[in-house]
Amino acid sequence: MSSQSLLEWFKEARITRNGLISLSAGIVVGLALGLLIGWVWWPVEWKGAGLDEMRVDAKAAYMAAVADTYVAYGSEEAALLAAQRLAPLGDLSTSFDEAVTFFQSQPNSELQIDHLARLAAALGVPISGQLAVQAAEAPTTPEETAATPAASAGQESGGLGWLGRLLAILVALALIGGGIYGLWIVSQRRSTGYVIDDVASQPFEHEEFTTTPASVIQTTDPRAAPDQLSRSGPAGSRPSYTGAISEAGPPPFEDEEAEDDGAPRPTSYYKPTPYVSHVAESSPIMDTEEEEFDADAVEVDYDMPEVHQNNVQLRGAQPAAGLGLDSSARNARSASLNRFARYPTMDRDSATYRVGEGEFSYTHNVVDEDGNYLGEFGIGVSERHGVLNNDRDKVVALEVYLFDKSDESQITTVGRTLLSEYAHDHLYKHFEQNRQHPPITAQRGTEFALEGRRFVLLCAVGNVEYGENGIFRTATVDMELKRKV
Repeated sequence: MSSQSLLEWFKEARITRNGLISLSAGIVVGLALGLLIGWVWWPVEWKGAGLDEMRVDAKAAYMAAVADTYVAYGSEEAALLAAQRLAPLGDLSTSFDEAVTFFQSQPNSELQIDHLARLAAALGVPISGQLAVQAAEAPTTPEETAATPAASAGQESGGLGWLGRLLAILVALALIGGGIYGLWIVSQRRSTGYVIDDVASQPFEHEEFTTTPASVIQTTDPRAAPDQLSRSGPAGSRPSYTGAISEAGPPPFEDEEAEDDGAPRPTSYYKPTPYVSHVAESSPIMDTEEEEFDADAVEVDYDMPEVHQNNVQLRGAQPAAGLGLDSSARNARSASLNRFARYPTMDRDSATYRVGEGEFSYTHNVVDEDGNYLGEFGIGVSERHGVLNNDRDKVVALEVYLFDKSDESQITTVGRTLLSEYAHDHLYKHFEQNRQHPPITAQRGTEFALEGRRFVLLCAVGNVEYGENGIFRTATVDMELKRKV
């Protein structure tokens, strides 16, 4: 959401196990390829650092350039300068022999051979007899003497040296691009949170069992009879649940201490509830000395009235079972919501998600009479596991939030997750980590409240429809903003 801080985003972002394995494998493979390229296939070799370490062709070109300069001037000073320039070569006799031999293998190099022979004679450097004869036979003219063999100086031995460097650069660029793409994929998985390990990575296969609605809560009575509805079982073992609920009023509350006798609660028997009233407690940024919120008034679950059953199927894009907002059961809301009735209403709004709106996000700004921004409220696809298998048409969780900025000293953000029936049945473990504000399964008539510093957002689930897999088709949430007085 737009009000979610960057710190909260980093806390909630997680790399999946498969993503971590892929990232580690990419790092290892890239390091191995880099070492092979740099030390085995195309190793870096330091050559040609000095004149005595130059290749034969480069050394010959250098000596030819020095000889050309000497012949152009022909003075004793030019001979001394040439001797200084050739001194780093070491053994000049061997160097002259190698240079003359190199130019003998090159076409149209008689001029370079003649100049080298003249320079050797001026410096008193002996060269082999055959090379001296060939050097003496080389024809010379004034024009040839003044010519500069610039083209020969740039000649290098052929081979695949440049091609090898080009291939190394291309491979390095490919590795860098692959690494950047891998990091981008991992960051996308972390930021969206749409990929779910082990569960969402497998295609959904519709079970052949009849399941109860996702708007069920575990009974707090450990003495619940075994004939109550269970979560799943063979289709022929019991009638299909339709969600029809009698309008009888809720029974009185029982003593909590007497109810919590330490006995383990059953895990396979559930009761549907027409209204589950929730109040989300605010989380101020700064500590406050306000009176601690009464947990008994926050969430109240009734022992439910009698359930009527018939042969109508729940699934198949039918409206979720429950009583409408205008039903008589609306008057039976728990005291946890009725206590907000005395607060004046600031604004009302309604938002509807429809299948295909994978980027669904609705925001309503809150402003005062002067147009000053005081916060916002809204609803959108949950950033954590809100989409199944990265399919934007399969939204399984929505999130309603309230951002209260009315008190600059204590800015608060509070939200609640609305689960689809599929998310409740298969992905609940991914959402139950928030013990303070547990998720709510969206059923028609479900009401809850988000309480900020000075604002209270009353929410009621209106029309909600599911596909045959329990994934949202439509979901409408009516929101009423009140201000504390």
